[in-house]
Amino acid sequence: MAPRNTQAIIEPHTEKSAHPPELLLGLYRMLLKCRMSDEKARVLFRQGKYGGNFYSAVGQEATNVGTAYALREDDWIAPSHRDWTSNIIKGVSLKLCFAQLFAKATSPDRGRSSPAHMGYPPLHVITPASSIAGQVNV
Repeated sequence: MAPRNTQAIIEPHTEKSAHPPELLLGLYRMLLKCRMSDEKARVLFRQGKYGGNFYSAVGQEATNVGTAYALREDDWIAPSHRDWTSNIIKGVSLKLCFAQLFAKATSPDRGRSSPAHMGYPPLHVITPASSIAGQVNV
């Protein structure tokens, strides 16, 4: 039997990231902010606190954060119905995002759309289409 390399088990080989720690910490913070916002919205929906539909993105937030974090300020995004947290990444306040969920007059569309249809043109976020098949995410 070949000798076992126990050192590799105790101290696995890891490579340092090529990205600065500040960037990685910023990504992680945004990831947590999006996950916690999504979970709170999901709980409120299940409690019947707001109507319409809610499509959670739990488990997909890393894709949204990683993609949107690399955008320039003047880049536009067209999130799907599950990607409402992309608004947060682009800089839309949590206050506006939750106003949308609750269909408040202070929401970006003044309470006229489903909670899943959040867009914010001032920060270059296009409102998702109602027909999911009619939208191709890039």
